[in-house]
Amino acid sequence: MRGKYQWRAEVRINAPSTDIWNVANDISRIPDFHPEVDSVDLINGQRERSLGSRYRCNIAHGKRRGSCVEEIVDIVPGTRISTLMGEDSWGLDKMVRNFVVDTTLIPHGDNKTTLRFEGYYDPVGFFSQLLNVVALRRMTKKRSLDVMNGIKRLAENRDAAPEPRVTHA
Repeated sequence: MRGKYQWRAEVRINAPSTDIWNVANDISRIPDFHPEVDSVDLINGQRERSLGSRYRCNIAHGKRRGSCVEEIVDIVPGTRISTLMGEDSWGLDKMVRNFVVDTTLIPHGDNKTTLRFEGYYDPVGFFSQLLNVVALRRMTKKRSLDVMNGIKRLAENRDAAPEPRVTHA
């Protein structure tokens, strides 16, 4: 189910891994740390990530207006989440298969943590393979860094607890 390794991105966060986990594990908070996502639909009603939980991320503005469905395919509570990027309205699901992002927390003492994302997928066809070498790999890594920096902002600002923007599908 996991494709070929494509990229790794890391950020150092001045917060305990438990604070980062609490931000990243709450599906309803995705719009708070993902710069493009406006709302999340909880497909099977689960607000916290667990094996098999599915949700739809909705982007209502800009060139990337649309949505994608993600599913948790592996989880080690407090340590790691593996998310399968499923169907989407942009056609990425036709260009790559088995797109999984592993999110890993690596504690360094009591108040420092490395947040690591690793991307895996298989480009489909010659054009997608070429696009992957030229741009796709860099674009997906950059978007992941944007998300990671959003998580960092929330985890380092422990008083920030905005209202979730969630609908139940």
